[in-house]
Amino acid sequence: MEQYPVIGTAEERLARITELREEDITEIDNLARFSGYQQGLTRKSTSVSAAYLALATDFFVDVDASGGAVTVDLPASPIDGQLVSIANNSGSNNAVADGNGKNINGSATLSWNTQYQTYTFIYVKSAGEWRVV
Repeated sequence: MEQYPVIGTAEERLARITELREEDITEIDNLARFSGYQQGLTRKSTSVSAAYLALATDFFVDVDASGGAVTVDLPASPIDGQLVSIANNSGSNNAVADGNGKNINGSATLSWNTQYQTYTFIYVKSAGEWRVV
């Protein structure tokens, strides 16, 4: 297991974690990794079969496109380094990732219909767009 330097006391780290806003997922993850405090900081997984707006807390969106194409809008106000993974669990129709006003590798959307294909997107603030990892 990779070792990280300890920053401040456990109480200071916990106090900092609790004062962060929910959308500051990257900073929370980094503080949790540095402090070893993981309880309550898990991101959520969501299953959808209709259009969906990914939340700041969504880490994995499992798309059932068996009834037709399903679009997942990535968060409109992402933070630098925010990650969202989207999987097409059916493959019979397209799963569509929409940048929600921000490009994905230079395009407004990315679509695919390969069963179990998963794309992970990271928001790169300096580029102002989502990138496929």
